[in-house]
Amino acid sequence: MIACFFITISALIQLLLTVWYRNQMRQRPRPTLLPAEEQHSTWIVFGVRGADPTLADAVRSLLNQNFREYKICVVVDSQLDPANSILQSVANESRLLIRHLQNPLSTCTLKCSAIAEGVERVLEVDPDVKYFVMVDADSDPPPNMIATLTGALYSNPQAGLASGNQWFEPKAPSSVGSMVRSMWYAGALFFSMLFQNPWAGAYAMRASDIRETGLISVWRKSAVDDGPLKQLLAKQNLSCLSLPSMVMVNRESCTLGFVTRWMSRILTWSRIHEPGFWLTAIQMTFASSLIVAIFSTLGWAIWAGDVSMVLWTTLSIVASGIMSVLAWTTIRRSVIETSDSAIGLEPIGVPRFVGALLVVAVAQAVYAIACIRAIVARKITWRGVTYLIQGRSLRLDQYVPFEGEGESKHSI
Repeated sequence: MIACFFITISALIQLLLTVWYRNQMRQRPRPTLLPAEEQHSTWIVFGVRGADPTLADAVRSLLNQNFREYKICVVVDSQLDPANSILQSVANESRLLIRHLQNPLSTCTLKCSAIAEGVERVLEVDPDVKYFVMVDADSDPPPNMIATLTGALYSNPQAGLASGNQWFEPKAPSSVGSMVRSMWYAGALFFSMLFQNPWAGAYAMRASDIRETGLISVWRKSAVDDGPLKQLLAKQNLSCLSLPSMVMVNRESCTLGFVTRWMSRILTWSRIHEPGFWLTAIQMTFASSLIVAIFSTLGWAIWAGDVSMVLWTTLSIVASGIMSVLAWTTIRRSVIETSDSAIGLEPIGVPRFVGALLVVAVAQAVYAIACIRAIVARKITWRGVTYLIQGRSLRLDQYVPFEGEGESKHSI
């Protein structure tokens, strides 16, 4: 009975918090676009390793920004990388600069090596650059992305970074893995947007702040480029802004095995860079314990023939599951209402609602497995290379160019 009570109350609190969150996101003022006379001296920088399935579309979107004057620097992992052919097919714009990674460092991930190298190169060729916008190849930038992110910095001198975020929702019908990723990331989006945490997929910074914080040197010892940003900027009394209008929708599908590895890696990077990771681990332990307890109670009640207990536990499981799915749909509704990239997201019908209800426990199980893996992880394999983890630092085991031809099935 105690487990029934706590799991129902926990789900109810979760639902109420997401309703409150939706109202908070709707009340955040839309950022002012950067004035046309200020739209110059801006560079987009991103690194590429492997041919992401969304790479060509992402580059085309970046080349069609509603921004007067900007350039793009793409740092490709090597001359052998299959991404080169994709970039060449869309590189008919004078503003696109393609470089190859010259110095893959052993003290950070290859992504951070590429970004640090790209930003440093831009500072050399264009010392008057004012803004940098960093993006990922799996982002889906709307035409006003640069103007929105830089406009948020322009209108708020105390902000050192403005970023968007991501929502995962493949085109229906969804696989179990895709549904699990969407439901789990809804919770991550809740905390990330609420606490204004940076998102590596699309964020803007002033070139002056990058110089003054020594960010390039920090990147060269980091697992992910967004991980150290909030604490580093706080030392300069600068804040981070998360913009609801810049939540971008990822429409890729994935398997359950992929999402387990993906989630493990995300949580491992969180363990390295975020002191609050252990609160995540405690929350996971509490939620998982409740689920184990209530299903164990249900099993015992069935074995003992206790009909009333079977009814109570079944009712609690169904009620908590429904409230969990409603919490997910509430955050989804917030994305639809506020994001410039949520065009095409269809209403959740009864079949998808029931499908989501059936995978709530699966999502929690995958979350628990991924979190445990992140806690004990001593190495991570990402994009075909292995990183050895030592406390809050990591080391590239051995650099090898990306192997494989054609497009990857998944972007990250």
